[in-house]
Amino acid sequence: MLGAPGTLPVGAATFSPASIPGLKLWLAGNRSPFTLNSGKVSQWNDISGNANHAAQATATKQPAYAASGVNGLPSVDFDGVNDALSVPASASIKDIFAGGGYGAIVFISDAAGTFDYLIEKDGRWGIYINASKLTFFSIWDGNDGGWSTGETIPIGSPVLLEFEYDSDSAANDAILRINGGGTTSQWGTPTGTVLSDSGVDLSLGNVPSTFSPWDGDIAEVALYSSLPSAAEQSLLRNHLANKYGITLS
Repeated sequence: MLGAPGTLPVGAATFSPASIPGLKLWLAGNRSPFTLNSGKVSQWNDISGNANHAAQATATKQPAYAASGVNGLPSVDFDGVNDALSVPASASIKDIFAGGGYGAIVFISDAAGTFDYLIEKDGRWGIYINASKLTFFSIWDGNDGGWSTGETIPIGSPVLLEFEYDSDSAANDAILRINGGGTTSQWGTPTGTVLSDSGVDLSLGNVPSTFSPWDGDIAEVALYSSLPSAAEQSLLRNHLANKYGITLS
């Protein structure tokens, strides 16, 4: 295994995403232990304390370990063909948007693809890039909800995505932030009742059918089953921006 949950690089801030309540999944390239298979990632350990480890048993679908992939820090490099990691369904990551949930992902996109999935809960909710814009979707038993960023995602540069959503009401909008700012537009208005994702696996870098693979790096993922305060979000935002050399807007 590579990495250790208790270590930080020299000069890193002492703030930890774990200091914010509701953390259910935390994958950090410079802190999470990796299990490697000839330079490929077979497991990326969750350090939230919930053991929601992301794994891939099939060698040909294992993404590459990049020792200095994002701002000199380790990341996981998905090939845009069939790489994917999967987090088995667990109660701790079930319906995280019920009552309000939040996530932050640091990534690099290597190509302006179409429906390239960054993260997805097997047909219940997910985030993908389409025509250089990021989209969040939520599946309901009537019409589905969909929201997209107004900002074009840069190619080859680190990006901090934050997303928040409260699925308790169809009237609630998702909010997407790119490098701390930007706009979110709704293209799909949900109706009916949101579908539970209980018993559904979480995927990184693809969907289970290998329909729309991600081409690029993922350096850090944090998911919360509650909505952090504005002050807590600011702490996390600045921590990740400083860590990965991202200029906030």
